[in-house]
Amino acid sequence: MMLYNAFWRYHTLSTFSRRELFRHGSTVGATAFTIVAPQTVRGSQANSTISVGLIGSGGRGTFDATIVNADPRARITALCDLFDDRIEVATQRIKADQPAIYKDFEKLLASDVDAVVIATPPFEHPRMLEAAIQAR
Repeated sequence: MMLYNAFWRYHTLSTFSRRELFRHGSTVGATAFTIVAPQTVRGSQANSTISVGLIGSGGRGTFDATIVNADPRARITALCDLFDDRIEVATQRIKADQPAIYKDFEKLLASDVDAVVIATPPFEHPRMLEAAIQAR
């Protein structure tokens, strides 16, 4: 806060350019971000694992879910697809530990997932995105 006040005492609105504002403003912003402890922003170990559901377990969905499942902060806990063979292949490739299986994406959204990956055909995205937002 003192840096901010000192800056405005030194400069008036009519004497500095946008470049100076950006240069000095970024210094003030960087100082403000260093005041907050990192664990406050990122959360604690107790709540760091995110439960993720996959809607659409075809090639793209399986690829995306593999990346998510490899991250220690998240785990794939539910799979949803209309076709059983895709669910079986996705379960093997993702290496998820006993994921819940759904045929209806709305039932997946009603389950205990924190986030979803929507990997369905593009014309389905708006409907599924809206349902995911309304689910919580």
